[in-house]
Amino acid sequence: GHLGWAALAVRWIGCEVEREGESAYIRQSVFEQVREVRKGDLYDLYAFILARVVPGDAPEKEKVRCERVLGTLAVLEAPQTIATITTLLPIGDTYNVLHFFRRISSIIISGLEAIEVQTVPRPHKSFFDWICSNHLESRFSIATKTQHERLSVRCLEILKTSLHFNMVDLVTSDPLVLFETSGIDIDSRID
Repeated sequence: GHLGWAALAVRWIGCEVEREGESAYIRQSVFEQVREVRKGDLYDLYAFILARVVPGDAPEKEKVRCERVLGTLAVLEAPQTIATITTLLPIGDTYNVLHFFRRISSIIISGLEAIEVQTVPRPHKSFFDWICSNHLESRFSIATKTQHERLSVRCLEILKTSLHFNMVDLVTSDPLVLFETSGIDIDSRID
């Protein structure tokens, strides 16, 4: 566990130094902050990183947005791009999801690749175990049942606004004509 902790800490230090500006003072400051985190405990490091992104005194709206983004990420059946995750968030939310993922990039990717809308976040399983656990500090805790409900409703909203009559430009509803234009040999289908 110590190697994983160290790798995550180094990635976070690198991202923070890049974000705040490369200087000896910034490097030392960021390094000192990480030194205060209990060594070897990934959960403490996750809490430390998220607390830097969404501090305890952040407005409630920011905490809710963080919870929704992390919740969507946690309950997806298969990994999706940041663009897709953004689409799955509630309508009308102008939260900069890409910026949020850039701030937690050390958690969601294993290398130092750039975080773009086509990036597929792939946090370690331990991150999902942590944010979905019952003993976690409430502002980072994800209620998976609630998140599944929100995601289901959002998917239905997307379907409702996206589906329309004649989406595939059919010119007839006659099954024989449809089979003929599809290239299917109707005689072999009847046997």
